[in-house]
Amino acid sequence: CIVVFNNNGIYKGTDVNPTGGSDPSPMVFVPDSRYDKMMEAFGGAGVNVTTPDELYRAVSAAMDSGRPTLINAVIDPNAGSESGNIGSLNPTSAVRKGPKT
Repeated sequence: CIVVFNNNGIYKGTDVNPTGGSDPSPMVFVPDSRYDKMMEAFGGAGVNVTTPDELYRAVSAAMDSGRPTLINAVIDPNAGSESGNIGSLNPTSAVRKGPKT
């Protein structure tokens, strides 16, 4: 069971293009993407939910079914925020290579 918390983008998903151009911000994905449909295309179960109660029921049903399931949990793009500190996801090694000999 995979749950995608879908806020239409990275971070808030409503960001304005920082260059001021007419292109969407690189943080915005296709609005209202239905990731659950991709799972269905591959033979699994896909569920689209918009409320906490629907999410609870979908997760319970998915765990009981034993089938591969993707739950597209639509959330408010402005609900909560990412810290913006994702540098720890790609740590730099403390070990440095020496000069080539």
